[in-house]
Amino acid sequence: MTQANWLEDKIDNLNYLAPQGFKLSILKFPKVAFLCQAVDIPGIRITDITVPTPFRDFSVAGTETEFEDLTVRFLIDEDMSNYASIHKWLAKTGLAEGYDTEKEPQEGQIALEILSSNFRSNIQIEYDNAFPVSLSPVSFDATDTGVTYLTATATFKYTIYRIKHDGVVIS
Repeated sequence: MTQANWLEDKIDNLNYLAPQGFKLSILKFPKVAFLCQAVDIPGIRITDITVPTPFRDFSVAGTETEFEDLTVRFLIDEDMSNYASIHKWLAKTGLAEGYDTEKEPQEGQIALEILSSNFRSNIQIEYDNAFPVSLSPVSFDATDTGVTYLTATATFKYTIYRIKHDGVVIS
């Protein structure tokens, strides 16, 4: 067993990560990224393999990686252009009105920049081959007494995401 070395194992940066410090870029949907209100870094997990024994079954790490979906909540602009851009893409891709004759790439890149306490780009998360799979409904309500601006949630699938610091992959 190795002994911990406090000096080498200590955290160098004692600033905490702020939930408001982020900037999202979506190549195919730039109007959505500009009005982004919330985004989650998706969870990641591996499956486990159960090994049977005569006494007790036990688990070992498997080799299949599963990524959760990327979820983005954004303000809807008054002309609904950001909402409509995702809606149009989903309807065309899902062949809601017939075959799509345009040969546009279906996937795109998404980048999430995590900002430092000085509001400078610190961590970059890149999502490869991302595409939307769902768009939440928009609920209008005449009984609301205050002004609450409408938001929508878009859910994206992707092949993999990488966490980078200063352009170097750290995860």
